[in-house]
Amino acid sequence: MSANVLVSLILPIYNSEEHLVKTIESVLNQSHKEIEVLLIDDGSIDNSLDICKHYEAIDNRVKVFTKENQGVSVTRNIGIKAASGKYIRFIDSDDILPENSTSKLVEAAEKHNAQIVIGGFEERKSYKKEKYRIERFIVKDKVFSKEDFASNYLLLKKKKMINALWNKLFCSQMIKNNNILFESDLTLGEDLVFNLSAFRVSKKIITIEECVYIYFIRNGRSLSQKYYENKYKIYRRLLESEKDFAKSFNVEISTYLVTNKINEGIYQIESILQNKKIPFHKKKSLIEQTRNDWELNYKYKNYEISRFNNIILRLLELNQFFAIIIICKVKVPLRYLFVYYRGVK
Repeated sequence: MSANVLVSLILPIYNSEEHLVKTIESVLNQSHKEIEVLLIDDGSIDNSLDICKHYEAIDNRVKVFTKENQGVSVTRNIGIKAASGKYIRFIDSDDILPENSTSKLVEAAEKHNAQIVIGGFEERKSYKKEKYRIERFIVKDKVFSKEDFASNYLLLKKKKMINALWNKLFCSQMIKNNNILFESDLTLGEDLVFNLSAFRVSKKIITIEECVYIYFIRNGRSLSQKYYENKYKIYRRLLESEKDFAKSFNVEISTYLVTNKINEGIYQIESILQNKKIPFHKKKSLIEQTRNDWELNYKYKNYEISRFNNIILRLLELNQFFAIIIICKVKVPLRYLFVYYRGVK
């Protein structure tokens, strides 16, 4: 019976004391009680390790590991190697699991003999102290072969079901037998590369219409909002992973890849302009370098990109860097202007 199936929940932890107690409590309070909770401290310098040890002392399902700081990928890999459950889940150390989260995932996996189960999630984005804007991402129950899953890849991508780790349950044997691990040299997008490797070897993948995770975007949290000096190198690695996955199943996603590259490149420009640590005189050269690296050309104007991004492409072609700086500063009011214009047109 699914109630007796052991699930390994892996939590990489680094300086997470502010939210860690709520996260661990939500994990331990799962309605599915057959769990082991692997708390892996990545060299925290706050009280995170003490919090972990407290729970290890009061709950025999908790196991604590500690090591020097090496990053989240190495930390998760330690969890995979230590996991003894039939299934594996990955949890971030400042999010929350709904009480029936694990039980719903396990029930679906056991019922259909699936290697991966993907659930919905709730995104809570902070805008004031202890106040959040809430958005839910849900898809209908469906059973896929890996070929069917690949054919539906773009649809599921738009529904935000692909990239994240935490809304998924993985068969531990599949992960370990195929030596699927996280790439330690990736500082962004390592989740996607891991998932694609798992999708490729999974015989059956299921989506369920249940919210299995509550994901918080707090001020300064989202890594995707930061400026990365080597972001294009990272992006190329992600692009190649998606391209190889689609190619192996004869799925056409080239238009999506171009569109995504343009949007990500322009987002990188916005990150440059918003980064207060970059001197103003250096921002122009970084914008120019980004334009060249990401091949941000106006010839892509007819792709599925926003009106705002179309304007940025045109200004890049004309070398109007000062205008780009101005327009990025007024992006939000400009967006409302476009909405109004479409409404009265």
